[in-house]
Amino acid sequence: MYYSTAARNLLLRAGELLVERGLFTVREDIFYLTLSEREQLTSELPGDWKSVIRMRRQERESWVTLHVPDTIRNWDESVTASRDQDLPNSGQTLRGLPISTGLVSGPARFVGTAEDWSKVRPGDIIVAPVIDPGMAPLFGIAGGLIAEMGGALSHGAIIAREYGLPAVVNVHRAMSILTEGERLTLNAAQGEITRFTAVSVT
Repeated sequence: MYYSTAARNLLLRAGELLVERGLFTVREDIFYLTLSEREQLTSELPGDWKSVIRMRRQERESWVTLHVPDTIRNWDESVTASRDQDLPNSGQTLRGLPISTGLVSGPARFVGTAEDWSKVRPGDIIVAPVIDPGMAPLFGIAGGLIAEMGGALSHGAIIAREYGLPAVVNVHRAMSILTEGERLTLNAAQGEITRFTAVSVT
């Protein structure tokens, strides 16, 4: 974890220097280049890096709109459904797999990446695509946890139980159905999430 963070910080610093040289628009552009392309940045060979990065950003945005099924049965079948389609779990009560028992109410707080960690406040119910073991420091302050995918024996699930954090996984499309700040009651013993009115996000 430490080395990953150190490497990321070094790359971001390199991105800042390349912004100053006019090669990048923002420092995060560095993550849209391959290792060999990053090596070319230090050479005297010219390159239109902004165009390359723009193309890859557009490609990423296109892929983000696709819904990938939990189980792939036919590799030749293309998946074109958007994130807003196919929401069978979109009623007042959502259901999933209970992995750590408990009953708690609080606002939904979306955590997609490490950049979202600072948004989590005591009592919040984290809503995430999967349980990242790296989120363990948040488990001590959060009230509950909902994940779109996961299993009872996953590393993250075991950590959630160690913290005594009420948690439910396999809540299909939770991040598409729920709203940031929406008040929820999480009954982790039954694997149920009850929705109430949305609250303002601060």
